Amino acid sequence: MTDFNGFNEAALLFAEYAAVTTAIYEEYRKDVDSFFNFIREKIASLVQPKSIQENLTSGYRYWWIAPNDKNKDSYPQLWFDTRSTEIVKPGILRLTACAPNAAGDFQQQLAHVAEDPSISNYCKLARGGTWSLFEVTVNYEDKNYETNVVKPIATILLEMYEVYNKFNE
Repeated sequence: MTDFNGFNEAALLFAEYAAVTTAIYEEYRKDVDSFFNFIREKIASLVQPKSIQENLTSGYRYWWIAPNDKNKDSYPQLWFDTRSTEIVKPGILRLTACAPNAAGDFQQQLAHVAEDPSISNYCKLARGGTWSLFEVTVNYEDKNYETNVVKPIATILLEMYEVYNKFNE
């Protein structure tokens, strides 16, 4: 039989301040979403005339360059978990470059994008599934979003799109 001697201090505090914690979390989510919308818009301006696409799922965002948002998995993309608190503090975003439908030489060429000297310091070998190409970490503790977030992500998306076009001409 399980013993129960009353609720612990953490449970009592949470119950007492549930409305406050819920309101704080909702404001936090709004800020995080605003941040990602800002970054996406800045990336869009850098990749013009190409078009950045986005897919939102529960807790994840996917970005890729394509003429439209159809057939997402046909294109190389960056995805990331929007629920990580390190996005806000200290200011780190971790993304994964992936190509769900790529194989062989196409996948290898996409993975080589991470070796480009202008972005290689942001990239490392991926630990995910066979569709994972490399991981990207951008640090913006200094709040220099244009240089430390927008530019490397835009560069990676553009380079992956160039490889995609070479293999799909």
